[in-house]
Amino acid sequence: MTTYQDAVAIKAAIAEQAWRERSGRAMAAVAGCFVRREGRATAAQLVEGLLLEADTGNCWTLAQALEHPGPPGCSTCPCSASGGCDARY
Repeated sequence: MTTYQDAVAIKAAIAEQAWRERSGRAMAAVAGCFVRREGRATAAQLVEGLLLEADTGNCWTLAQALEHPGPPGCSTCPCSASGGCDARY
């Protein structure tokens, strides 16, 4: 690798770490809205997936980006594991 490539790689790693920290703080702020841990994790993945740069933004491409087997977890309410909304509003 060249010095320029090293610098770009370092900047990308720093930006990713900063994103993870901010994302974690944001999800911690809304964690009380979700009754179940699975709902919080799914919501965090959905937010991350929605912010990805993708050609199309449907449930299939979102599921693929998040490495889910299919869109059911991406198309139902993330408030509970079964998809039923039981969030605290």
